[in-house]
Amino acid sequence: MESFPNERATSQRFEWENTAPLSNKERAVCFGSENWS
Repeated sequence: MESFPNERATSQRFEWENTAPLSNKERAVCFGSENWS
């Protein structure tokens, strides 16, 4: 994925994604990826 500037940001986003009660659609908007899993 080219949505992340570096591994640190990727790690932070993974952690945030795992703790935030977002739906798949909201996640797609936040991460700019409609196939985020």
